[in-house]
Amino acid sequence: MPDMMPDYGWQAVTVVSNFGTLTGEGRNLKRYRRSVNAHRWQLEFTTPPLNDEQTREFFGFLQGLKGSLNSFYYIHPRYSKPNGRIASSNTAKLNKKADAGAKLINIATTLPLSEDYYKIGDPIQFVGDSRVYTVISVSKTDASGVGDIGISPPLSRDLTATTPIRTEDIKFLLMLEDDEIAMEMEGGDGFYTEYTVSAIEDLL
Repeated sequence: MPDMMPDYGWQAVTVVSNFGTLTGEGRNLKRYRRSVNAHRWQLEFTTPPLNDEQTREFFGFLQGLKGSLNSFYYIHPRYSKPNGRIASSNTAKLNKKADAGAKLINIATTLPLSEDYYKIGDPIQFVGDSRVYTVISVSKTDASGVGDIGISPPLSRDLTATTPIRTEDIKFLLMLEDDEIAMEMEGGDGFYTEYTVSAIEDLL
């Protein structure tokens, strides 16, 4: 089980959504664009200035990753749960099985006749799938609480009916982008330290 990245608060977090697109130019000079149905999250973290104990703890965590060899979990403080009415007290699950590549997912909720159980831009994650998806469309649920949501990127794997949907603590599975870690010292005695860490999604 991958470890969770230590959290001391963050000075800055950059989240990049990277879609794979094939582009080129034909002999007639027309440009073409083709989706290759690929996506990867890229994140860069900058810690606040850490004291000596925090610096050693964080350095030990990074050393344990052995560069880009081992993956780790990260929970974004402002992107770890949806803003819609779905919450930990509201169960949500797939209503029908969904195949890899699906962009529209039929789900069952405990919120009948609702249009805001999810909101566009909400993060979503299915139990058994490490990928983090984004809600891009929402249909009104029927009287039994069933509705459709559009997701991006397309589903990466087959999911069975009744697969639970996470409603909190949505976490990215990441790996370091390279084997080097930048450490910036502040103060004459180097007592305070800042780390800048670049990571990419570990696509299982």
